[in-house]
Amino acid sequence: LERYNERYKINNIEISNEDFAEYIEKIKFYADEMEKEEIGRPTVFEQLTAVAFLYFADKNVDYAVIEVGLGGRFDATNVVKKPVLSIITSISFDHTEFLGNTIESIAFEKGGIIKEGCPVVLYRQDKRVFDVISKLCIERNAELYYNSVSEIKTIKSDINGSIISIKNDIFDINNIFLPLIGEYQLKNCETAVLAAVVLRKYGINISDENILKGIADTKWNGRMEVCSKEPLVVIDGAHNADGVYMLAESVKKYFKDKRRKFGSCYPLSLNYPPVKEADSQKEGQKCRFFSERHLLSFTALAMLLSRGKTYIPFVEKAPERFSLLDAFISSEISELSF
Repeated sequence: LERYNERYKINNIEISNEDFAEYIEKIKFYADEMEKEEIGRPTVFEQLTAVAFLYFADKNVDYAVIEVGLGGRFDATNVVKKPVLSIITSISFDHTEFLGNTIESIAFEKGGIIKEGCPVVLYRQDKRVFDVISKLCIERNAELYYNSVSEIKTIKSDINGSIISIKNDIFDINNIFLPLIGEYQLKNCETAVLAAVVLRKYGINISDENILKGIADTKWNGRMEVCSKEPLVVIDGAHNADGVYMLAESVKKYFKDKRRKFGSCYPLSLNYPPVKEADSQKEGQKCRFFSERHLLSFTALAMLLSRGKTYIPFVEKAPERFSLLDAFISSEISELSF
């Protein structure tokens, strides 16, 4: 979020500026050569991904956690032929101009990281996602781990974090201290614990104590992050429909007795700029890209939802989705305070 070094950590220590510069120079040499060829110059993300693989290989790490940039099937990170474990987290409408405008199409792209014979952990979510991922796992002989039913019991919860217990058919762990706030973090925690438990089955020594300590030490900047307590300031990077709903629910839960003021880090105005439109290479349809108007709308929507307003669920086609959003925001615009 703040510097490139954050992307490369070994035992929680960021790559030094000197090492980062050295590896960038190494990759730049090959990028310059590729630019002379028909394939063209690699994108910035492709070059940064190459840095990660080279750096981790040189440092001889035992295990590398590699996060996909966008989608999965065609992502630059998707070159690992036999991962120890693939984890697919919450799927919602995002990057629809690249991944498609239905949950099923997005799930298919995300499922592109599933490899032959390699286990998969799936976040508990929409059955449509499960159906797509399950089919891909069957086709690729990949064992799928998924908690269709799970009991998450909250023992204590405030802006300092939560103490929870999680019980399902695969594991039962009590008194987990989760320092992250936000309702969605409970299911994220469940997915992380499931991944650790599955890794045990494949010979990796991870005790319950390791799991509890790892979660207790977790930091996640930019997601319901408490930057200050006096005055109370919280930042959240919600940027899609699913994220906005989760943000609104969290605000209602943790700050229901407080006067809330929403703001955006973007220089926005109620005088909406025109929406950019472009022809989709994939399906020849019109796709809407986010403009300042939509960033403002998402901020406004989170504010209104947290005040108990009701909004029609987002439909799957982006243009219709924004039309409904605009109508809702316009009808409630007098309530907004930025």
